[in-house]
Amino acid sequence: PEPVNILYGAKTGRPLEMLTGFYDIKIPSSPAIWIKNVTIEEAKTTEIEAGGYGKVLIAGNDATGKPIKDYFFMYAPEDKKKSLANGTTNEPLDIVEGNYYVRVALKPEITYEDVRIRRNETTKIDLPLWGQLNIVAMDFEGKPLRVHYWVYKKEPWKDNIVASGDTNKPAGLPPGEYNVYVGSYPDIKYKDVVIKLGEVTELKLPEYGALLVRAVDARGKPLDEIFRLYEPKGKDVISSGQTKRRLDVFPGIYDLKMTSYRDITYDAVKVEAGKITEIEVIVKEGK
Repeated sequence: PEPVNILYGAKTGRPLEMLTGFYDIKIPSSPAIWIKNVTIEEAKTTEIEAGGYGKVLIAGNDATGKPIKDYFFMYAPEDKKKSLANGTTNEPLDIVEGNYYVRVALKPEITYEDVRIRRNETTKIDLPLWGQLNIVAMDFEGKPLRVHYWVYKKEPWKDNIVASGDTNKPAGLPPGEYNVYVGSYPDIKYKDVVIKLGEVTELKLPEYGALLVRAVDARGKPLDEIFRLYEPKGKDVISSGQTKRRLDVFPGIYDLKMTSYRDITYDAVKVEAGKITEIEVIVKEGK
């Protein structure tokens, strides 16, 4: 319970004069220490030894040998919702002695049950050695591109996410085989991706091409319109763009349709890697 009707406040290690009676005492350490039904007697000093600090060190390196830097959280074993303390891997953390449930915020996360912290001792936990996945993605101009991806167990894909991350940022994974879904436009799926112990598995997204669509009315005035790309004869939208603006897209053959003008379509538009495909659309009729 949170303290109510606070009567005294003091620092540990210093005597405090109090009226005789019975008290509950809270020390706001990490975690907080409660001492119940403490008796204060007349002309006597009641001395209490409470808590005592130890250290916890959660240590480990990634697949390249670089120390892992991520957060971990300490919980009471009976309450895994409220964090009592948190620290950073490969850095010792001072914490009151006791038993804890520990969660390391890796992707996927790692948990440890019943971790014992002893006074004046360092409890060391070694993280398991993983491999790494790095998905390289560059835009049309060759600059690093940030695209989110999800890692799944091999079967089934749906609702079986192991981890997620962004391209060009290596992520640790336990050794094994996975399926990977990249949320690019269009999206890409990799099956049976092998992650090996202590090694970096690198995937590279295809080189981008570009599409530049210009729309003008019958008088030659530029129009600002939305267009969509589809697979040839397909119904699902692969990507969308705006006229007068370059749209980076993977090489391929696409059908193009103007959003505001249903009768304006271009079939089999070819986009090549490293090249800009330009199309001019003349709009003769109103919407």
